[in-house]
Formats: sequence, C-alpha cells, structure tokens
Amino acid sequence: MNVQVVGQTGGGKPQLTVPTSAITDLNGKPVVFVHTEPERFKIRYVQPGAASGEQTVLVQGQVNENDRVVTTGTYQAQVHLPQSVIPSPFLTMRRFLFALLAVPVLSAPALAQTTAPAAGTAPAVSADEAAVRAVLKQYQQAVQKLDTTGTTRLFVANSVVLESGSREGTYARYRDHHLGPELKEFSSFTYSDYKADVTVDGSYAFATESYTYAIGLKKGPKDIAVPAPIKRRGVATSVLRKNAAGQWQFVSNHNSARK
Repeated sequence: MNVQVVGQTGGGKPQLTVPTSAITDLNGKPVVFVHTEPERFKIRYVQPGAASGEQTVLVQGQVNENDRVVTTGTYQAQVHLPQSVIPSPFLTMRRFLFALLAVPVLSAPALAQTTAPAAGTAPAVSADEAAVRAVLKQYQQAVQKLDTTGTTRLFVANSVVLESGSREGTYARYRDHHLGPELKEFSSFTYSDYKADVTVDGSYAFATESYTYAIGLKKGPKDIAVPAPIKRRGVATSVLRKNAAGQWQFVSNHNSARK
C-alpha cells in the first residue's frame, strides 16, 4: 500500500497517512516496513497520530509519499535491520515469514481517482497472475488425486515447506517423509470453499489461499467401521518465483488448519 498525502481542514499542512495495519511494534516502538526491492524491506520508525477508519496519520517518520509499506498477506522476505534494534532471537534469522503485503502510498487525488470495478465485472487478471493460479491449481489437484507424481517440478530445489508451525524442510523431503505417506492413508481428499488472493511483483508472486477440506480415511485392520471423515478449515501462504524459462515455482509454502 502506498503512503497517502491528505490535506487538513482549514488549509493546514498536508499529512502523510498509512494503513493502520502497516504500523507494528518493534521493541516497544512503532515502526513500518518500507518495500525497497523484491524480498527486501527497511525499517522506519514513526510516530502515529489520529486514526480514521483504516488509515492512520503519521506525525513523524522517515517515510515519503509513494513509499510502499507492508500491510497484510503472508510471504517470505529478507529484512536488513540495525542489530541494535533487533531482539536477540532475530539476529540469527535472515529470512522469515511476515504477515505482511507491500502496498504503495497514494496521494489523496490519486486515491480519489481509483474506482472499484462495476458490480458483476471481474477485475482483469494478468498473464503472470493466471500462470501463478495455474500452479496453485496443479498442486491442489495432485493432492486431491492422492498422487504427488510430477509435483516436484512445481517447487524450486531449495524450497521451504512449513505445516502448522513445523518446518518440514524442502518440498522433496516433505513429499517423501510427510505428504506422500500421509496421502497413502487417505481414501479421498477434497477441497471446497476455495479462495485465492495473488499479488505479482516482478519475478515474485505472493499467494494466500483459504479453503475447507475433507479427508476420507481408509478402514484399518482393527477398525470395526470406516473412520468418520475429517473436515477442517485451512489456509496456505506461498511465495513463488518465475525462473529463467518463464515458469512459476514455489519458493516457500506454509499451510495450517483448524476445526
């Protein structure tokens, strides 16, 4: 989201505003993260002022109009922060997951000119976004078929997979030691209520998926009857990168679920 410039009533000095969700706490001080280049962010200390709706005025801060600040959505980012301000647990972490999405700061006139699509009109989808959604769908279809054959090409070799707070390692390891054996115990796996938000930024894309899934279990040798199906609400956040051949692949994937 971009930083916005708004004028004060009575002809006062224009003020910068950012989405309220962009302001976070670091060691007890309010900060925002400014997107400087793909996967890189810089910390900026700010002094929040009055909040109005989903926007908050910045009384002070090292941010400028049209800086891109981080708000919502989850993706992997590399952040270089002064060590003096980073809590010790973060000193060994060069890459980690943020519940953030970089968005540009807009001026009030530019914001006023932005209109929502007419009712019933689907927003335009770029070729890259369509390609990213196709990769998400291929992976989803493989899981529903209970067959991981061919899914390795959807991931970079040094990918990172996290599931419900556990680091599973690369996709190849996750496939061989977790997903593959698990799918063999299922009689079915179906998705429903599926939604996906995709943001493409150059050669990187950030996806957030939400869904309901139902798992059918096979009857075990000691089971009197077929076990009841398992139904969960799930969410997955992923970072994908376009390779030299123009193919989109998962760099990281984090999925979790609840009843």
